[in-house]
Amino acid sequence: MPSQPMNRPQFSLAALLGALALCAVAFGLVANMETTYRLAIRCQTLPESDEELAKWFRRQGGVKDVVTVREGGAVIVTYKKRFGSFELVTPPLAELGYGGPSWGMNSTASLPSIFGAALIWIRKVPPWLWLAIAAPCAAGLVALVLRARRP
Repeated sequence: MPSQPMNRPQFSLAALLGALALCAVAFGLVANMETTYRLAIRCQTLPESDEELAKWFRRQGGVKDVVTVREGGAVIVTYKKRFGSFELVTPPLAELGYGGPSWGMNSTASLPSIFGAALIWIRKVPPWLWLAIAAPCAAGLVALVLRARRP
C-alpha cells in the first residue's frame, strides 16, 4: 500500500520572520507605554519649597519626570511610570512638612495614544536593535522574491 503524503501547513521563512517582527513591535509598544499621573495635594499649611516632595517621588521605583507646581492652595505633582505599575504613589505628607488637616488628594492617570506610545518606543530603541529586526525581515523578503521567480 503506497504511503500518502501528509497534508500539513507550509509556512515560509518570510511569514515566520514577519510574525516575529510584528510580535517584537507589539511587545515593545506595550512595554514602553508610560502612564502620566497628576496628583493634586491640598493641605492647610505648605512648606516653603516642594523640592523635598519632588525628591521623595524621584526615590520611588519606576517614577520619573517629576514636576511640582503650586496652583492656588494646592500642590500639583505630575510624574510618569511605566505601563503596568498601576499603584498610586502616596507621599508621607506630615513628614515632608505639609501640615494641618489634609483637604484631599485628587489623582488622574492618562495613557498615551498608540501613536504616542509608538513614538516613545521608536526613540528608545537603539539603532543596532533596529538593524537586528530589519536584517532577518529583509532576508526573508529576498528569499520570498527569489522563490517566486523560480520556474
